[in-house]
Amino acid sequence: MSLKQKQMAEKFFLAVGRHSVLIAFSVMFSFPFIWMVATSAKVDREMFSDERAVLPRAPHPRMASPYIDRRAFHAAELPG
Repeated sequence: MSLKQKQMAEKFFLAVGRHSVLIAFSVMFSFPFIWMVATSAKVDREMFSDERAVLPRAPHPRMASPYIDRRAFHAAELPG
C-alpha cells in the first residue's frame, strides 16, 4: 500500500468516525423534541399514565380551547 493510499484510508476512517459521532448526537438531541411533539397530541390520562408510549392511542381533537373563558364571549362568537 502506498503512502497516498494510506493517507486516503486514514481520511476516510476519520470522516466515518466524525459522521458517526454527529449522527449519534443528532439522534440523542432530537429525541426530546420528538417526545414533546408526540405528547402534545395526548390527553391527560395518557400523559400521566405509567405506560410509556411515544404515540397516543387515539387522537381526540378538541373543538374549543380549554384556555378560553367562555363567559367573556357571546355564544355566536365561539365555535362549538
